[in-house]
Amino acid sequence: MWPVGCRTGTVVVPSLGLIESMGALVRPSRPVVTHLSSIEPQAWDDPVRGLVRFQTIFSREFTHTRSVTMGVSELGPGGWLGRHRHDPDEVYHLLEGRGTAFLDGIEYTVEAGSSLFIPGTTEHGIRNGDSTVLRFLYVFALDSFEDVEYLFS
Repeated sequence: MWPVGCRTGTVVVPSLGLIESMGALVRPSRPVVTHLSSIEPQAWDDPVRGLVRFQTIFSREFTHTRSVTMGVSELGPGGWLGRHRHDPDEVYHLLEGRGTAFLDGIEYTVEAGSSLFIPGTTEHGIRNGDSTVLRFLYVFALDSFEDVEYLFS
């Protein structure tokens, strides 16, 4: 007998929080509520990737989510994210601060409230030229941040 809500060919593995579907173990999506303060920040500080702090909020590795990866990046005064490319489309939405975004060789002045759609393979980066923090939300239509292969310029 199949568990309620499962279609034939899907097996629930409750102890692991996984289901088997078409021969692969996958983590089902579930509603998730979290807070940024509960997420360990990561940081890059090198001459290629930049001087940036980030917290990935939703990603398959640690949340019951799929088809979306989202996080917040923070650039202190003089901070920057190196110019790079990757295959998936990406969206930035600036939460606070001001800076300069680079998209395929064109510079754009951005500030809190600005949104950027960055098509896959577009060279892009961002720099904080202000004396305050620049924070932005980033979103990929992917299951996992680990699926993004960064190619820095």
